[in-house]
Amino acid sequence: MPKRLLPWSAPRPFDAGERAALLRRLSDLDAGSPRQWLWLELAAGTGTGETPRTRRIGRLLALGGPWLAWRRLRAAGLPGLTLYARQIGLLRARLRHIRQDGLLCVLCLPALLAGFERLPATQAMAAWLVTLCGLVWQAWRQPGAPATSLPPDEGDGEEELPGPEASLGLAGMLIGAGQSPLAAQRLVTQLRAAPDATLPALLAALPALAPAPPTRATRRWLAALHWLAATLPPAWLLGALPAPWGLGAAVAYGVLLAAKASRGTALLVAVATLLAHALGRLGHWL
Repeated sequence: MPKRLLPWSAPRPFDAGERAALLRRLSDLDAGSPRQWLWLELAAGTGTGETPRTRRIGRLLALGGPWLAWRRLRAAGLPGLTLYARQIGLLRARLRHIRQDGLLCVLCLPALLAGFERLPATQAMAAWLVTLCGLVWQAWRQPGAPATSLPPDEGDGEEELPGPEASLGLAGMLIGAGQSPLAAQRLVTQLRAAPDATLPALLAALPALAPAPPTRATRRWLAALHWLAATLPPAWLLGALPAPWGLGAAVAYGVLLAAKASRGTALLVAVATLLAHALGRLGHWL
């Protein structure tokens, strides 16, 4: 019988069947685009092995595409994920800034009020107002999608390449984009052998493979979730624990969360909170 994993042991690595199942889910998600054939090429020759965790990842993909399931896709070791590297980098930088802004707001305002010796209930109410008002602001104020290298009218039509060529799969699309049959077949063969190393050449030959940025709705959900992750626990700690332990626990949580981004961010959060409290004390004495 298979050995049962202990609760603290590392999760079992994804096998080839599970990766093939996820690749086919990505193919279904990108149906009608050249990326559909890219994922099918990468999954070719491997049987699908659906498991409970691939079904959970599939539900995340259906909700928000690869942007919502990015960590789990990376943990699965899927080939070809470097296709999303640029868009993921921009998205993660924005979400990191949202978390940092949330921590600074939800910690500095109660620290300032504590310096003025306002009641702990007032500090907690201020933190909850930051959490709720900031949540509405993050969900409402979403900038437009980043510009892509594709022309404005490209990617909106129902048929980017001729239908008969699309029916031949990725090689047919490369031929339709101007590649010779030999060069197209060579790229497909290289893709199967070394997906991430071949993707730059494949993108240069077929720019339509580049993914579109995450939708406004997806960015709105992600912004709201990251804002809540930064502000909800400190607001709860300020209201649940007596002074000054509530503020201390909230600051400790904020520093630990910021440290996941970088030590510099953690130091910024700690120093900003301390300065806000010091300014409150100074104003109170004056």
